[in-house]
Amino acid sequence: MKILVTGGCGFIGSHFLHYMIDKYNDYEFVCLDALTYAGNYKNIESLLENKNFKFIHGNICDKELVSNLFINEKFDIVVNFAAESNVDHSIENPSLFYETNVIGTLCLLEACVMMNDIYKIKRFHQVSTDEVYGDIPLCSKFRGFKESSLLKPSSP
Repeated sequence: MKILVTGGCGFIGSHFLHYMIDKYNDYEFVCLDALTYAGNYKNIESLLENKNFKFIHGNICDKELVSNLFINEKFDIVVNFAAESNVDHSIENPSLFYETNVIGTLCLLEACVMMNDIYKIKRFHQVSTDEVYGDIPLCSKFRGFKESSLLKPSSP
C-alpha cells in the first residue's frame, strides 16, 4: 500500500505520519509539502531514516509535479492535509486560500481520476478546518461531519 500525504509537515499532518508509519511499517508513505508558514520540516525530519518514507518539497497546485508524482509513485490512497488555514490570512489574501484549498485540491482530484483507470486509487481523504466545513457549537449534540453534510464556510 502506498499513501500520499500532502501537507504532512504541518501540525496535524506530521502527527498523522508519525502515527501511521509506526503502526503500518509495511506501507510506503510519500509526504508532499510546500513548506509555507504552516509547514515545518523539523516535524518530519526524524521520519527520513525510515525506508518506507519519502519527502517531496512541492506544491499541490503544481499540476506537472503532481501528475509526475502519481505516475512515478503509483499511489493507492491520498490524504490531503495541505491547506491554507490562518483566518487572518484568509481575510487579507482570500485568493491564496482559493488557490491552495480549491485549485490545489482539484489538482489532486484530477490526478486521482486520471490515474484511477491505471492504478486504481482506492481512497481520497480530504482533511480541513471549520473555515471550510463550518463550526460545530460546543453545546451541540452533533458529533461530526458526514460526506453528505452541507459545507458552511466561516471565512471568505
